[in-house]
Amino acid sequence: MDTPPPNADTSAGVMSVVTPRVKQGKLDAFEAAVRAAERDLASMPGFKGLRLVPPSRADEPHVVVFHFDDAKGLSAWESSAERRRHLSAIDELTEAPNRERSLTGLEFWFQKPGSTQPPPPRHKMVLVTIAVIYPTSTVVGLALGPLFAGLPGWLAGLLTTIVLVLLLTYLLMPAAVRLLAGWLRS
Repeated sequence: MDTPPPNADTSAGVMSVVTPRVKQGKLDAFEAAVRAAERDLASMPGFKGLRLVPPSRADEPHVVVFHFDDAKGLSAWESSAERRRHLSAIDELTEAPNRERSLTGLEFWFQKPGSTQPPPPRHKMVLVTIAVIYPTSTVVGLALGPLFAGLPGWLAGLLTTIVLVLLLTYLLMPAAVRLLAGWLRS
């Protein structure tokens, strides 16, 4: 599993992503085992939540995302006896090997769920993110400023942020990642 470096910016939290392929006829038992792990995780310091994403096609793995406040919380879970017990039960229900990796911050835009490719180097993710966010925030601010002029500052800021996040997540970052894929992975 890839773990974040000690100086990684984990202010947005840390995610551990596991992509198991469930054995034929074991789906109900697998989902019950994941939910049992989630119940134990609820008492772990820093645990923010678990998301179980079923595959969109039969030949794809499930995606299980464990979200923690920081790398310390994730590390505590990874070294716990509870995790080893749950992995033992889940291993019997899945095909080996289960791919697992930890993500922090920017990988969200650069990594497809279930992908086995490592994310691009951090400095490249930072450069692409700045290159997309700076002009976008400038243009959106100039375009929406007159529309929001009569609104309270907090509401104008919220609406501008919503527009920015939607544009970045669904349009601009995916386009930039596709356009720069060769450079990002080189």
